[in-house]
Amino acid sequence: YKVAAPALSAVQLVKDLGGHAVDEALRRGVATVADMHLAMSHVPGHTGNRLVRRILWESRDVPWSELERLAHTMLRRARITGWKANATVQVGGMAFPADLVFGGSKLIAELDGYEFHKDRATFVRDRVKQNVLTLAGWRVLRFTWETIEDFVPQIRQALSQKR
Repeated sequence: YKVAAPALSAVQLVKDLGGHAVDEALRRGVATVADMHLAMSHVPGHTGNRLVRRILWESRDVPWSELERLAHTMLRRARITGWKANATVQVGGMAFPADLVFGGSKLIAELDGYEFHKDRATFVRDRVKQNVLTLAGWRVLRFTWETIEDFVPQIRQALSQKR
């Protein structure tokens, strides 16, 4: 039997699943972008390597979903800096994962795709998290596929506002 490493599996699945294969490997923590670049170098003639290279380049800030990858691309194109993807914010002894953190501005952007926010427990957990963060002085902006066109203008507005 042939067994492939997670990084190689993700690279080979890009042809069929697109960026979702990379997102899943990153979200589960089974492979890094560097691991996937290395895996790709071991299959130089693999069909789809051009697509894999593009997706890995777009994934350099470690997005965990297609919506996050799009948001990262939008931030880079808009030349907005000072953000960290999938960072943990500590508040009162609690740790909260956040999709995008602009630490110096105490701004968080959450990118809510339906796939990961469709069950009741996630819905409730997101509201608790937002309330705790807001009460601790963080501003939390939420975006979906339907509101992503407002992402850059609203991030710019939030970053320009004095606290």
